Amino acid sequence: MKAAPPHVETTVSVLKELFSLWDSRAVFYGEVLFSSVLAKTDRAWRNVFTFFRPLHKCEQAPLSIKYDYGDFIIGQGVMSLRETKAVLTGIAEREQLLLPHFPAVRLLAFLYPGSSRHFWRSDARNYPVHFPFSDYQFAVDQSCKAVPPSSAVWTHHLPLYPSGRVAIEDLLHTRLGDDRAYEGVLTALVPDYRGRISGIRLLNNGISVQIAYPQGGTSSALGAKLYYEDAQGARLMKDLDFEGSDNVFVAANSFPRRLVVVLFSKVSHELIDERIFDAEIPFRPTDLTIEEVAQNVETLIAGGESDSVEFKSQIPQKQEAIAVTAVAFANQKGGRIFIGVENDGQIVGYSSPNVKEAVTNILRDRCEPTLDLEVENVTVRGTAVLMVTVFEGKDKPYQVKEKGFYLRMQGTNRLVSRYELDEIYRLKSGNLRFSVPSMEF
Repeated sequence: MKAAPPHVETTVSVLKELFSLWDSRAVFYGEVLFSSVLAKTDRAWRNVFTFFRPLHKCEQAPLSIKYDYGDFIIGQGVMSLRETKAVLTGIAEREQLLLPHFPAVRLLAFLYPGSSRHFWRSDARNYPVHFPFSDYQFAVDQSCKAVPPSSAVWTHHLPLYPSGRVAIEDLLHTRLGDDRAYEGVLTALVPDYRGRISGIRLLNNGISVQIAYPQGGTSSALGAKLYYEDAQGARLMKDLDFEGSDNVFVAANSFPRRLVVVLFSKVSHELIDERIFDAEIPFRPTDLTIEEVAQNVETLIAGGESDSVEFKSQIPQKQEAIAVTAVAFANQKGGRIFIGVENDGQIVGYSSPNVKEAVTNILRDRCEPTLDLEVENVTVRGTAVLMVTVFEGKDKPYQVKEKGFYLRMQGTNRLVSRYELDEIYRLKSGNLRFSVPSMEF
């Protein structure tokens, strides 16, 4: 018998690793959802995007769909774990993707030990998985790839979409990036339904960590560790005990400069999920929220200028300075500007009777996009002070017209670097997609 080519043997070997991992988590798994997108080029069907995701055993399977736009097909259905293994083995051994109710597709694709498997945290939104997962990404030969149409796709009996990518993201609930991100993708997901970090709240007096687990799971099987570092370099390392609870509060005296939380299995000691927050980086986990414990204005001012507070004795002659600070706050986690307070915190009040209107006009005319803010007069020790509350922006990045994009770092404002701007736009392209409904069990 003729020996299989080395790349086939390697792929089969990695598939055995994938199948073993699926089997080890089979207690949580039900059917496998397959989602596939094909395009016909040069009279032959080619793979645009195909992925396989084991559903949780208590998760209701999505409806099977098939949207046939002629030379462009989007569909999904369910198979058993055994049937899915047979489909993937067929790709490795016979170079053919064969899915129920889909055309047969020639597919030359390979897996490699150590480089084909990737770990994703539960706050990733590239696939419709709300738990941490690994994926096995196949290297697909260029001759077997296709990209989604960049023009509108429609037929008289199906919805109209402005492009193939938009159709994919709406129907399959994925967010990989631009059109090229969907070129010939083939991947198998391994969801970890043991548990996930469902939220972190940063408070003035500490950190609240919340976990979630589906039906059949338990918090007693989960362990967690927290690392906290404040602006002065003081560190705190703490084990979190979720026994009988899904929420743990850790007291802290100041806002963290760095924060790391890991969730792991108490049985196997494997990493399950993690979150990393760094105040010096202009993006953060999507499920991390910053909430202030009620503080009065005088207490805020007494704390001095910081990453979220700035003082101005009056409206400065270079009025764009207010806009620069407001934009820097909006591109970070928000903040407050006080007009009528000296740099050292001395409350002097303001003299202009129209200061509220003037500041509102400056921020409206010089900031782009429009900021989400509140401008209000407050009284501190009998003196009138204007407080401008700038909320974290939902349409980042924000800029000062004709000056640029700014960030707030260590109590000062600085221009955004090209790398940081690219990263903000990358995250924006991932976040501004069609919403994915929460998974209900």
